[in-house]
Parts: sequence; structure tokens; C-alpha cells
Amino acid sequence: MAELPTGTVTFLFTDMEGSTRLLKELGGRYAEVLAEHRRILRAAFADHGGHEIDTQGYVGLGVHRAARICAAGHGGQVLLSRSTAGVVEEDEIPGVFLRDLGEQRLKDFDRPERIYQLLIEGLPDEFPPLKTLRPMSSNGRSSSSKSLEPQIFQAGRSPSASRTFTTRRAFFARLDASDSQRC
Repeated sequence: MAELPTGTVTFLFTDMEGSTRLLKELGGRYAEVLAEHRRILRAAFADHGGHEIDTQGYVGLGVHRAARICAAGHGGQVLLSRSTAGVVEEDEIPGVFLRDLGEQRLKDFDRPERIYQLLIEGLPDEFPPLKTLRPMSSNGRSSSSKSLEPQIFQAGRSPSASRTFTTRRAFFARLDASDSQRC
């Protein structure tokens, strides 16, 4: 295995939404779908200098937090932690925006996590509410009141962040196009 990166790193978690239903519907062909899912990811990792750590689980608090953020989303939605949104925010990427979804309570974490959605022009950006514990009020306690309207801004242009969900293939295609425009 290649040497793993150090410093600030980003974890990508994926899940096949409705995998139990798909397994029932596809039977033995489900293994082919799962293999294609993993092939697409591995190709993206190879093309962008990424590393596959594990396909079934990995120990570490940061990894568990990222897994909880992933589980809060819906199929096609890309969610980011505050730290990852900060990294994305530094680069202005045409057609890519962040949506601040506010502080969310994640299972097994004492402190709320500010979550962002990555928005990419031309891809769906409206999803049901996140699947998190009850939202936090301004005093840090659970609240049943409605959360504030999400804020949207272009990556690299705002002190706050926002996000949207997209397919991995479309996301990396957009990044490739952005990289080629910069050179």
C-alpha cells in the first residue's frame, strides 16, 4: 500500500441506499452492482491520489464522525463536516456551492457538528431533512423548533459554507473540468 497522507485528510463514506431492497430484487446479481460501485470508487481514488483504507469499517473518532455525517444524508446527497467545508471553501470552483445545514446532533457524540451540503449546478440539491437527532437550540440544548433557513454561497467566496448531494462520477467530472480550466 502507498504511504498514507498526513495532515488534514478527507474521508469519503459511501452507502448504497436501499441495499437490502436491491439485494432482494437482484438476488445473485447484487454482487455485480456492489463490484461496480467499488470499481467506480477505486478509479476515482486512483485518478485523484486517494487511498482506500477499508471497505467494511475503520476505527477512529474522526472516522466515526464522518460515518455519522454520511448516515445523516440521503441518496445522491454529499455532506461535509465543518473542517472539510473549510478546505473546499478555500478554492473557488465554478458551479460549486456550499449550503450550511446548521449544527446537528449526531448519534453517540456529545457536541453538535455543523454540517454542509455540497451543491453542484445541474444536479439535484433538494432533499428531505437530515436523519440526525433533534436539532440544537442556540443554548446548546435539544430543540423542537424549526431550524434556520440554510445559507448558500459559492465555494471560495464566503465565510460560511453550504453543500449539496451529487453522484461521485459527476462530482469528479466537475473537479476535472475545473482543474483543466485553471491550467
